Amino acid sequence: MGFFDDLKRSVSDVMVGLETQMKRYKNRDVLEALMATCALIASADGHISAEEKRKMVGFVRSNPLMQVYDIDEAIKVFTKYAEQFDFDHEIATTEALRVIGKFANQPDLARMIIRVGVLVGKADGGFDPEEQEAVRVLAVELRQDPADFDLDIKPKRNPDRIR
Repeated sequence: MGFFDDLKRSVSDVMVGLETQMKRYKNRDVLEALMATCALIASADGHISAEEKRKMVGFVRSNPLMQVYDIDEAIKVFTKYAEQFDFDHEIATTEALRVIGKFANQPDLARMIIRVGVLVGKADGGFDPEEQEAVRVLAVELRQDPADFDLDIKPKRNPDRIR
């Protein structure tokens, strides 16, 4: 029982740390970057299904990290990025990385964005190779070492797919 208690406490500590960071960085640009990250990770397999959109809305509504933002506004911003991915995956990826990349010179914020990307990737109970690759690309865009997030995997597909 001790291992699971330690694991639960560790996850709880990470969430509290991220919550504190989210409050500190609460502004429109960060919200845009976070929702672009959510859409980027959700689209890692090439599209965002209606089910994935519902799950992301559920994530935004229920995740304590997102509670620092107006939930309706966060969902509206996520939907904007999701619709861009529906229209053209490559253009949407470029736009999402442009919005996210603004924080490459702010390492603490960049790391927080990447950690949110990992949480989104794991939100459905798994962390598919495509999602891992999308977060790896996100980390590189933010000038962070993917290995710091256990993302030092070799791509299992063409990395140009998410770029």
